[in-house]
Amino acid sequence: MISSWARKAFIDKQELSHDAYLKFMEDIFCNGQRIRTTDGRPSVREDLVRGDLLYEFDFWQQPRDPMRIGCGD
Repeated sequence: MISSWARKAFIDKQELSHDAYLKFMEDIFCNGQRIRTTDGRPSVREDLVRGDLLYEFDFWQQPRDPMRIGCGD
């Protein structure tokens, strides 16, 4: 995970489904409210979601500075 809020030196071995990414975005940016499709179904089928991306982050830590990666300089 690449983020200023990613846990430092953390290795997460959980298995994730594709819905875990949508659920993470809804949890963070929509306060847990599920986005509905045009036919009224929720975008995330919570009974099928595997894993939780919230374990990857520590939003209470001071954001770290970005790493500079150079090529030979």
